[in-house]
Amino acid sequence: MKLISCHIDNFGLFSNFDFNFDENICNINRENGWGKTTLATFVKVMFYGMSAKGRNKEYVALRSKYKSWNSDGLFGGSLEFETKKSRYRVIRNFGAQPDKDMFKLYDLNTNLESNEYSQNLGYELFGVGEETFEMTTFFPQSALISSVTDDIRANLSGIKTNNDDVDKFTKANNSISKKMRELKSNISHDNDMSMLLYKVEEDKENSNFIKQKIASYEKKLIEIEKNKENSEKNLKKVQQNYDYYKNCLENIETNEDKISNLADSIDKLKQEKNSILEDYLNREKLEKFEEIKDKLFNKKRMSNGANLKNILMYLFMAIVIVSMASVIAVLVGFNAITLTVLCLSLLSFIPFIIILIKYIKAKKFVLDDESNEFFGKLKFNYDKVNEALKVYRERLVKFESIEEEMMTKNKELCDVQEKVSLLFKEIKNNFNMPFEVLENEKIEAEEQFNICDREVAILNNEIKNLNYNKERLEASIKENLSIIENKREDTDEVGDKVKILQTTISYLEQAKNNLSVKFLNPISRNFKKYFDLIDNNKNKLDFDVDLNIKLDINSTFKEVEYMSAGYQDLIYFCKRLALIDLVFKREKPFIIFDDSFVNLDDDKIEKVNKLLNELSKDYQILNFTCSKFRTID
Repeated sequence: MKLISCHIDNFGLFSNFDFNFDENICNINRENGWGKTTLATFVKVMFYGMSAKGRNKEYVALRSKYKSWNSDGLFGGSLEFETKKSRYRVIRNFGAQPDKDMFKLYDLNTNLESNEYSQNLGYELFGVGEETFEMTTFFPQSALISSVTDDIRANLSGIKTNNDDVDKFTKANNSISKKMRELKSNISHDNDMSMLLYKVEEDKENSNFIKQKIASYEKKLIEIEKNKENSEKNLKKVQQNYDYYKNCLENIETNEDKISNLADSIDKLKQEKNSILEDYLNREKLEKFEEIKDKLFNKKRMSNGANLKNILMYLFMAIVIVSMASVIAVLVGFNAITLTVLCLSLLSFIPFIIILIKYIKAKKFVLDDESNEFFGKLKFNYDKVNEALKVYRERLVKFESIEEEMMTKNKELCDVQEKVSLLFKEIKNNFNMPFEVLENEKIEAEEQFNICDREVAILNNEIKNLNYNKERLEASIKENLSIIENKREDTDEVGDKVKILQTTISYLEQAKNNLSVKFLNPISRNFKKYFDLIDNNKNKLDFDVDLNIKLDINSTFKEVEYMSAGYQDLIYFCKRLALIDLVFKREKPFIIFDDSFVNLDDDKIEKVNKLLNELSKDYQILNFTCSKFRTID
């Protein structure tokens, strides 16, 4: 078949791009980054479509890689080609998922849509799948190695009838291998006694190691707990000293405040006492005045007492006379005489009343005159002097109270000062160090205790975890011993099944190899035909049944990987050409070279050119290169 032209709507970096293919040899010599690999991939997907994802982890999804750089919609285009039957145009557009893909095929002789081929166009034209097509006709740069697939093996053996039969051997082999792996997995999981016994012994050894470690940790824990106990005792002692020292300092501070307050109070009392002493002279005058006044009042009191006796005598005599008159009147009876006597007796009260009134008046006047005379001599007002005397007495009481309070406060001051002195002496005798030093000792003691406490917690946690692991290992030992005891018979049965499957695979492999022997000679002949045209070294190369090429050196087979990269490329190049001749029986394909000769020297490139010119008589060749020296002349 021949490729004629293509039109790319959107595919990778190409948009609205047209290209015409030369009939026999089409050299596409473009710079790096032009899109040579993209164009080669476009040609391939026009025949085989595009899978959802790449087949390798290293290969990104084709749809993500080649979706349009300029559009988020469908991407694809059309390709015109010619076969033995007719000339066609295939149109494919691709979406983000396979269900969005579109395929159409037109017969260009009639310009009508054709049902000659379906969207499996590549397989229906060439009779091979996409993987076989890539491993034979598609020569990528520095990746010419190809392996034999069931598709290739079936084509080479001539037993291929339909697409469903291609991978029956692989499916059967994979199915048996999967079942055998499952059985082996079951054996290794449940019934492999040696593994279980090894696991039991290993668990026992680990359990003993953990027991030793626990014993070591418990011994260490005893030491640390003892250190913690000593640290705690030391901390308590330091804490007590610290609290006692601190309490003493606080008492000293409190008492010093008391001393200051007492001193202030005593100073105030002294000032008040001094103010009272300033009135000392006035106090002497007042005292003298009080003495004179007392003498005067005593004199008047005596005089008044004599006058009062006279008054009382007159009163007594008047009462006697009246009483006697009343008795006579009662005895004799009331008549004119008795009434006259009674009235006369009542008149005896008149002199008493007159004398009493005169006494009272005379006393008042005499007291006022004498007082005024006394106060005039002293030049004092009587009321003012009384007031001054009252104030003096009050201040005298206050003075005595102040002296008493001063004595109390002085005593209290002496007591407090003595207490402070004792506290300082006590601190010096008990500690003989600044408070900051003791405070640092307390901090260090707390840190030491906390370190021991943390170490105890860590060791307890470690011992707890070790005990948990020990219990887990002991449970595992018990479980595995139970499995070994209960599953011995099943092991023999599963082992027999595995042997049967291994024998089956062996027979399948033997059948496959017997089948492969049939095409070893044809492919070896084709390979030798191409290889001898290029290489003059006459190295002996042989194929195995998997189409792997080996170098025969002194009856010893060596892999071709031992050879240079250029020589390896040459070998795989000839192997692919040999496969193309034998695999493609329906329609001869086009061959794509994507800078496939970068490792060849000038002599080999010249010989490859001659070979490809000869090969172009039967196959259309597309040669993508970035160097004019690797174009096919």
